[in-house]
Amino acid sequence: DVRPPFHFLTKSGEVDGVSVGVVKRALDKMNWPYEIKISSWNRAQSEVKKGNADGFFSASKNTDRDHYATLSGIVVDQYWSWYVLKSYDLEINSVDFKQNAKVGSWYGSNSLKWLLDSGFNVKGTPVTTNNLTLMLNAGHLDAIFGSNIAIEASLKKVNLLDHIKEIKAQNKSMGVYFSKTYLAKHPLFLARFNQMIKEFQ
Repeated sequence: DVRPPFHFLTKSGEVDGVSVGVVKRALDKMNWPYEIKISSWNRAQSEVKKGNADGFFSASKNTDRDHYATLSGIVVDQYWSWYVLKSYDLEINSVDFKQNAKVGSWYGSNSLKWLLDSGFNVKGTPVTTNNLTLMLNAGHLDAIFGSNIAIEASLKKVNLLDHIKEIKAQNKSMGVYFSKTYLAKHPLFLARFNQMIKEFQ
């Protein structure tokens, strides 16, 4: 998906980004043929599950994904963090916050799944991090949750970073999920790929 700074399309239509750079350099050094396309986050995962694509990224570990794919080593290190307006005073770790605060993360994300599974009062699931940050600023949400790298890039883009405070929640490094079918056909691939990405993080 288009999720700056991890992956995005340049003005010339090329796929670029922090994660893309690491993956490209690793595969190039392996002399491994590849093609990287951008699609919606849900579709990227679905295409791998159906066998129409060999992998998707940038992704954090998730038991649903583990059924049909295997996560590589770390491509990008990140945190999952809460973001609230500086004027917001409810304690993030309180029962009151969990039950009553209107929270959100972007559609199809692992962070959204975690919020839902954990019983938070999820009221915002836009498809982009930009829309998520705008919902926070407009007062539609009390807090937003997810990748510190992705959310901070969006906050900078819409000039909101100075109005927001971050509360780090948990470390959630990300890699590439490769389909188990693909890895079965190329049993030496993942070990070589994991070795290469260490050089380019």
